[in-house]
Amino acid sequence: MSDINEFAFTDNGMSRNEALLEALLFASGEPVDFADIASVLRLSNKETEEVIANLTANYESRNGGIALRRIKKGYQLYSKPEYHDDMRDYFAKPRAQGLSRAAMETLSIIAYNQPITRNGIEIVRGVNSDSVLLTLIDRGYIYESGRSETPGRPILYSTTEAFLRAMGIEDLEQLPPLEAADTTTEEAEQTIFDYAPNEELIEKHANELEKMMDEVDIPSEASEETTEEA
Repeated sequence: MSDINEFAFTDNGMSRNEALLEALLFASGEPVDFADIASVLRLSNKETEEVIANLTANYESRNGGIALRRIKKGYQLYSKPEYHDDMRDYFAKPRAQGLSRAAMETLSIIAYNQPITRNGIEIVRGVNSDSVLLTLIDRGYIYESGRSETPGRPILYSTTEAFLRAMGIEDLEQLPPLEAADTTTEEAEQTIFDYAPNEELIEKHANELEKMMDEVDIPSEASEETTEEA
């Protein structure tokens, strides 16, 4: 239990713990793990959940431009999408996630098949992906998550929390559902995946992710974000 009086309120009706949480999330600029929030507030998990719920309700009731969202095991402040168009001119500059078509296609393949090796990506895309993988790592959207048990132990790639934030989602289950191509069992086995997308479907999935990126709040440099497992 914290020594701080959690029932003491600031002038705007917000409890001190809510104000402290707001300050922590604002200063961080990225998702803060629940455990870290509880540690800073010096509260139990149950008490911390109550503070988060109260701050979330506070934002919703005052109808401001900022909201609180959960991302995986953490929480982050973000600007509401309805104000993005009004701010876009101010933030007009080359977009951090202005990825090439090849990069978007590769990113979609990784997102739906992670963890996946470079060879696995190339089986699906049909072309070399070395340079594209380097670009995605540099942008902070993917990372080397381990090594496969197959011969040669090739590197496995997975998406990061920066990818989730760029998509505006909490976890991978919120990605658009896959549309599988009509393939024979033999064709599907050759891809080593649950689905065997043709070129048209790969482009469709890439377009869906790109649209999600466009609808998320004004981007910051993904390469500056942490690259924890998504």
